[in-house]
Amino acid sequence: KSSRTKLCCFDRAYIKSRRMSSSEAEKILKQADSAARGSLFRSKDLEKASLLYDDASKQFHTSRQFRKALLAKERCGETNEETNNAFIAARQYDQCVLLGSKAMTETKELEMNKESIQLLSEFATRASGCYAVSSRMQQSGECLAKCARIVEKYGKEGEETAIKLYEGALGVLCENELELYASDSFRSLCALRCKMGAFREAAELCVRFAVACDTINSTATQRRCYLHAIIAYLWIGDANEAEQSYADFMEIDAFANSEESLISYELLKGYKEENTGAIETTWRERRVPEIADACFSRLRLPNPAIPLRGIFFSGGMTGGGGREDPDDLDDDLT
Repeated sequence: KSSRTKLCCFDRAYIKSRRMSSSEAEKILKQADSAARGSLFRSKDLEKASLLYDDASKQFHTSRQFRKALLAKERCGETNEETNNAFIAARQYDQCVLLGSKAMTETKELEMNKESIQLLSEFATRASGCYAVSSRMQQSGECLAKCARIVEKYGKEGEETAIKLYEGALGVLCENELELYASDSFRSLCALRCKMGAFREAAELCVRFAVACDTINSTATQRRCYLHAIIAYLWIGDANEAEQSYADFMEIDAFANSEESLISYELLKGYKEENTGAIETTWRERRVPEIADACFSRLRLPNPAIPLRGIFFSGGMTGGGGREDPDDLDDDLT
């Protein structure tokens, strides 16, 4: 009985504290608005307004009013932009993404719909722009990727938005020669592409990832990327593209004499011979699931939905270049 009484007292104190925080936040918010607007007798004070908006946001957060905390934080970012404090504005917009996510998942103040997801994306884009203005290009790219990891959990709309954000992050990082910091975004986007069944796009992304790895001399990851691309093409039944890609990759020294190139050779050989057993043996004995990233190791070749017979001449299931004359097809595997 005593412990139950203590618990009730604690609950009452907690509720009272939240109410006080909410009431205090509203007062601070009014002061911030007044400072931001100014009056006939007093010029506006944006620096003071910025600090007050930040305080109001923290108080709203304490009382778990995340939507109001987000709006106050947004105003804090905007006042910092007006006073040319781009880096501080970027940090405020970055925090808006987290507050918006909490408002969607914890308190349900925002509906988990296309508009709310787009709102988070816009805050991340604004944060990225402000980081770029303040010459923080690494953070400019990473804040987009961070938002992408949040929204990709929110259904199909979230996944489509996440793809755009990941692409934006990779664009910022690679264009500014920051490939060293792009690996996580490449991997996350590859995994998302595979999850959505876009294996051809995943293969093309792996080749881009390999080029980035070559820039920073990350040869182990580079070799795996080329193997991933071949696995993805074989999974969708485009053996012709897989073979052509293999021939191109063999021109690269880092891949040519590697375990990954041997695995690729044996997989393609199994496909050319239309030998399911050989493909399965290569997959198992060459320990492909241990070498490849999880999203590709799950594609246990051969794909049971795609028959091997005539696969090198059919252009795959995605409608490649049509049927080719077997006599004109060079054997790139020898």
